[in-house]
Amino acid sequence: MTDPHQTSAADSQIEYDNLFCRLVAADETLSRDGWEIRQETPAGAYLHLSRPGWFDKNMNGIHIEAYVLGKQLKSRSAPVMLHAEGGVPFQGRFMELFTERAKSTILKFPGYTVLGPEGSSVCEVSVPFEETPSATINSIVKEMKRLQSLAPLVEDTIATCKAEMGQDSDSDSDSGADSDDDMDWLIKQRQARSQKPLSSKCPGQ
Repeated sequence: MTDPHQTSAADSQIEYDNLFCRLVAADETLSRDGWEIRQETPAGAYLHLSRPGWFDKNMNGIHIEAYVLGKQLKSRSAPVMLHAEGGVPFQGRFMELFTERAKSTILKFPGYTVLGPEGSSVCEVSVPFEETPSATINSIVKEMKRLQSLAPLVEDTIATCKAEMGQDSDSDSDSGADSDDDMDWLIKQRQARSQKPLSSKCPGQ
């Protein structure tokens, strides 16, 4: 006989989808002081946290990323990462400089792994599930806030990269324009996270 109190994987996904949406709508600590929160459409248990000038208008720039999808429900752990993806015009140089500058600080963060300068992931931590989804979200938020502390170093590294390219560090180059190769890369990354599109929407949508 099935335990009536047992939650199915589908129900758990819906619960996390809703919790992420509520976080986006209600959490003023993550989005204050110029921080921007983005979700894919339709929205689910996946979000980016970035700042203006981080080239993330199309969700393929510099951002803090967290999600809970099928693989995470099975493993009962969720990743929180700092990425610099293909929408950054100096992506390779940023990864090189930022990893060099931030590595010693990141390694002091409990449980973090430094993955740069290769690829697009600077660092990552795996957040174990808590007893309830709400408690797990609180743990995820804690790690996202920890990575927010690296923002001044991100800004300094962007300024250095722009200076090397001969750009004005105050210019607004976060236009959101991407090449076809960038968009193909982004689609492949999203497909790798989930075999099918997110099906739920935020409450009220």
